[in-house]
Amino acid sequence: MKKIAACAFALLTLTACGRTAASFDQLAQCMTDGGAKMYGANTCPHCLSQKKAFKGSFDLIDYVECNENPTKCQEAGIEAYPTWEINGEQTTGRKSLSELAELSGCSLKGETLDESAEEKTE
Repeated sequence: MKKIAACAFALLTLTACGRTAASFDQLAQCMTDGGAKMYGANTCPHCLSQKKAFKGSFDLIDYVECNENPTKCQEAGIEAYPTWEINGEQTTGRKSLSELAELSGCSLKGETLDESAEEKTE
């Protein structure tokens, strides 16, 4: 009984304090549907930080791994990581989810941001 109560409390706490790993699905899917794409490298710490900001939702982002697809990145004119291509424009560096929402015209409505996880590390 104690175990069930503890699990219920944990679930309520997570729901009240923020969202679970899939919390940014709406933003990620909207960005992908709008043609947004991130170019990066698995050796780039800013790219890893950008991926973590989306939590489990990064899988929905159209992502090009430049170490595995150098020709695609060269053809796109990628010179730094991460580079976002949004609405036909390129912007480099790690962006907060709020910035990405604004750049893409997508909404964070209903999605809870953890401001400590949103600090830019450039």
